[in-house]
Amino acid sequence: MQYLIGQPVGISLTNGQGTSGILCGVAGGKLLVLEYLYHTQFALTQYDFHMIPDTAKMASTKESDCR
Repeated sequence: MQYLIGQPVGISLTNGQGTSGILCGVAGGKLLVLEYLYHTQFALTQYDFHMIPDTAKMASTKESDCR
């Protein structure tokens, strides 16, 4: 997972929706994703592992790389 930090990612959610952005980190059972909103606006969004299929095996790290 650490090799994806700082990289663009697409995430499918269990409710059928999805999102994309830059993976900033993994901490406390959550993915931290920097999402583009509009023009020059961005949001740092947290997604719990239970919202994402196949993340039960992920190990938490405290590394973050959102700039």
